[in-house]
Amino acid sequence: MDADSPAKWDFLAPWCELLRGQLLSLPNGFTRVLVGRRREDTPIRFDLKEEEEEKADPEKQKQEMEDTVWRTREAIQLLSLVAKNYDAGEEDGDFFLTDDDDSESDDDEEADEENSGGEQEQEEEERSNGENVTNNDEYNDNQQHRDIVAATASGNDRSGDSDAGAAGAEDEQEDDRTGDGDVENNEDGSDEEDDVLVLPADTTKSDRRRERQNFLSPQFDFISLRGIGGADDIFDSPISPWQKLFLAEAPQFQPNEAYTNAKARILEMLPRDNKLRRRMQRSFEIPISLEFKNWAETAEELAGYLKDLGIFIEAIKHRAQKLDADSLRAENNPHDCASIFTYRLAKLSMTLHHRDERSDLFVQRLLKVLGIGIHFAEFHMYIDKRNSTFGDETTSREVLVKLLSGMLIRPLSPTQKEMPAFTTLNIGCSDAIMWQVEALCLALSASRASIKKLHLDDMCSYRTKDEVRAYYWKLVAQAFFCTRSCKNVPTSSVRGLDLSDAKLTMDDLAAISDVLQEKEHQEKVAQQWDLCKKSWLLRGNTQVHFITIQGNKRVLVSGRPVTLPCDTPAHLVHSSGDENTDDDSWLDVIIPAYGQCRAPRASVVATSSKDTEKPKREPLESLTLSSKTNADGVPGLVKHIGWSLSELSLSFHREVDVNAMVPTILNSCPKLMKLSLCESYIDLDLFSTTYEECGENGASAPVIRKLQFHDLYGIGEGEGLLFMKRLGDLTTRLAKDVRELSILTEEYAEPLEHPTLSELWMAMGKNSTLEKLEIMVSRSMWSAIWKRRLRKFDGQVLPSRPLPLECKLAFLSVTHPVLDSKDSLPTSAQRLDQRVLSLIFEFASTRVVRSVKVWG
Repeated sequence: MDADSPAKWDFLAPWCELLRGQLLSLPNGFTRVLVGRRREDTPIRFDLKEEEEEKADPEKQKQEMEDTVWRTREAIQLLSLVAKNYDAGEEDGDFFLTDDDDSESDDDEEADEENSGGEQEQEEEERSNGENVTNNDEYNDNQQHRDIVAATASGNDRSGDSDAGAAGAEDEQEDDRTGDGDVENNEDGSDEEDDVLVLPADTTKSDRRRERQNFLSPQFDFISLRGIGGADDIFDSPISPWQKLFLAEAPQFQPNEAYTNAKARILEMLPRDNKLRRRMQRSFEIPISLEFKNWAETAEELAGYLKDLGIFIEAIKHRAQKLDADSLRAENNPHDCASIFTYRLAKLSMTLHHRDERSDLFVQRLLKVLGIGIHFAEFHMYIDKRNSTFGDETTSREVLVKLLSGMLIRPLSPTQKEMPAFTTLNIGCSDAIMWQVEALCLALSASRASIKKLHLDDMCSYRTKDEVRAYYWKLVAQAFFCTRSCKNVPTSSVRGLDLSDAKLTMDDLAAISDVLQEKEHQEKVAQQWDLCKKSWLLRGNTQVHFITIQGNKRVLVSGRPVTLPCDTPAHLVHSSGDENTDDDSWLDVIIPAYGQCRAPRASVVATSSKDTEKPKREPLESLTLSSKTNADGVPGLVKHIGWSLSELSLSFHREVDVNAMVPTILNSCPKLMKLSLCESYIDLDLFSTTYEECGENGASAPVIRKLQFHDLYGIGEGEGLLFMKRLGDLTTRLAKDVRELSILTEEYAEPLEHPTLSELWMAMGKNSTLEKLEIMVSRSMWSAIWKRRLRKFDGQVLPSRPLPLECKLAFLSVTHPVLDSKDSLPTSAQRLDQRVLSLIFEFASTRVVRSVKVWG
């Protein structure tokens, strides 16, 4: 086959047509496939006619959907095989998946760049805005999920692009010459010469499209929605499309002749070199990500779906293991490559919500799925007061205890093989009541599950009563916060905490300070008294009673006692003088996931802290606060806990003076590497001055690698000129430290203007450490110039990032042989002299390519 033929990939047209409008690009690198729904049910199409919505035969419609699922499976396998073909050694590979971001049309950009007159530009913008409105009505999900296009570039197309690229390069060189002269002239501060600048020639549309194209890996994401759109209701269960897609075998699933021929043609395009062909093994693995979203009517219905999900995950893992074993036993024949496709479940996401009371069956099946050994990219659940309105309160509490204990603390049954690992755990608390929040925070304080980031939505909300919110902040502080001196105080396994819609007043900060002071006091006392080093344990099979707080008294919850399944750590509750302590046979204790309980005194046993198994944990590393109103206590909170934070993200109400908080933030967070300040007014010049002054008094100064200013209302009276100058001055800390910079203004605020962009452009030419830049420019006559100039830095190869010392030492420890005194040094080791080692480390250093994105 002629590799330069324009029709090289035409045989894949039927499968590309099948996937048209069915593929969406996700930020995590996966490509979502909308499988299990008809084309007219896809969310990006709303122009259905009434006559198309006629009732169809359910059996016929189900069979058509099954055929579509199987054809989608064929398309995915062919595209993955093509991507592997491109990666297997074909330097001139032509077929690739690209993420085409058409959020700003070419016509709109041409209108902005070509029209410099005020009235004409306004008319063009109104016309383009009208077009955008039409497009957004048709594709309203374009900002989050962008349609995927399969792009083919033949040899003839490449030659045409190269000619266009050459012409564009000449324009760029001339623009550079013009731009340099302009900058030199502007150094005098004269703005009159700027008015006579001639706009550069526009680049071709293909060049601009190429800027918005990113290569996508052959890894696919699938979502299951029940009761949304009506299409998934064709199947008996939301898991049914996945079962047919990944588990169907012959004779139920039989590839057609067209698929077999297309696969053979793709394999024929592999390089003839047998070494490259061996890279295409008999078993071809495709990574997949599954997202299970469900809003079931009852807990029993959701439990049934969870059972199907658990069986499906076990089946797909067993199938992959069996096929891999068969592939290893089979003879490696280059002509038999990719004869078997296996699917590896890389990530699983779940969103569970229902209005019924949680049942034991629901919790049991959920814990089985959580403990199946699959990494959870996202897990969303809700704690709702409506879950406790059915039956007696003791039963509701017991079910929540089982859920929190099995999900966060320890496996409760043999079916739960291990503790889950969450990248993002999102727990909605907007409708939770006090004992539910208390049980949740206590479970999180003793968590052994790996949680990279925890979202507690609306728990410390400004809508909550002041007394209740202060108590919630105490629970949060007890579970997650600690001061620098609290070295031996156990902390949670949560690495990052996100509190959205929070309110933190000075009274709330006082409550947090009381908790932290109590922790410090316990730390000091424990060092002086052996008795205080004791931990308290409740023996298994102990029956305890739940306690509720009514005013200043603790009252037993009506209902039967609850039996502890195993030995459980507990904390003693300090009784006040007003409480009746005549009955010495009972003790009030706090148990993780249970809350406050009353237990028999004989069942409470003191153990040494050394004998108690306590996993090693690190303090909180990431904190995100989104304050919608008063935030007076934020600086005080950062002073207390900022010593351990490496990431800090703060969103404020518009009236909050964030500039006054910046010195406290920078001086209180010596380990800070990522700082994000959103929805605020930031004086960039003042920020850079404060950052440069950090550490002058001998204190540890943060080294910020990622700096984000999002949804800004303004950048200061100096327009950020001093900030940009320091960014280009290699002697400043700002230029040395920052590797990623993002400055995005709020929708109705003024974006970056000509003077600021001019300084930024010159700084980019001098700065060799800034790897990623995202900015919002104004839509004026200068926008075309600055877009064009700044985008030239996109794709620029920067000096490689040297290997850290730890990696070098690890390499040397492996390569250095351990020899006896009689042995001589091997010849290969003798050749690893200083020069060779330096070349190895230089070659292994991280390659850095600059990324620049400009909006406006």
